[in-house]
Amino acid sequence: MEILTWVLLAIMVVGVFYAVNRFAFHYAGSDFKKRLWAGMLFVFSTPLFMFALSMGIQLLDKGEGLAGTIGVLASVPYFVNGLVVFLSAFRLVKPSEIVGND
Repeated sequence: MEILTWVLLAIMVVGVFYAVNRFAFHYAGSDFKKRLWAGMLFVFSTPLFMFALSMGIQLLDKGEGLAGTIGVLASVPYFVNGLVVFLSAFRLVKPSEIVGND
């Protein structure tokens, strides 16, 4: 592939990643339940992200076999970001609000 195609692909992946991350944090705000749902949505949509990215690369990359590798490498930070969003929800509440008052 040409270097310009790789640069455009990197910009597209970073742009999608930034837009989804920005939307998740903007939508969730300081709400515990919304942040949990946003994190779970990230984690569970990772295979869809990886598949869509791999198929898009396969259309551009004829016969080199890099589509799966790039899809996996790009989906790892996407998955980790979902875990960060999910775990950041627990910083918004006190432990007694989650477990309950004894």
